[in-house]
Amino acid sequence: MLDEKELHRMNIAAQFYDVFFVINIPELEELAAKLVHYGMYASLAGIAGSGLLIGFLYAQGFQSGLLIESIIGVHEFLVSLIYWLIGVHVVAALYHRFLKDGVWSSMVPLFKEQNKES
Repeated sequence: MLDEKELHRMNIAAQFYDVFFVINIPELEELAAKLVHYGMYASLAGIAGSGLLIGFLYAQGFQSGLLIESIIGVHEFLVSLIYWLIGVHVVAALYHRFLKDGVWSSMVPLFKEQNKES
């Protein structure tokens, strides 16, 4: 008999399978989703990296000048970009919720959508 941990692992594996192998979405939507996701990952890493670099340079005595101002500009741009990407992500999630194409159910464990036929 399967224990609770094994059932949990099987449930996660089934959700992974549903997300990546069962749902058929148009190639353009799949590309857009990848661009938004990778953009969010890169922005978050860039925000952290540029913030650390700003702190390091400030501690080294670079409190003004072209170098630190440029890095601050990149940092501010990435912060603005992540907000836009999060907004696009939320709008896309709501779009798929109303479309009832299975994408919402693969992302959100609550509020599972009913099939179109139901």
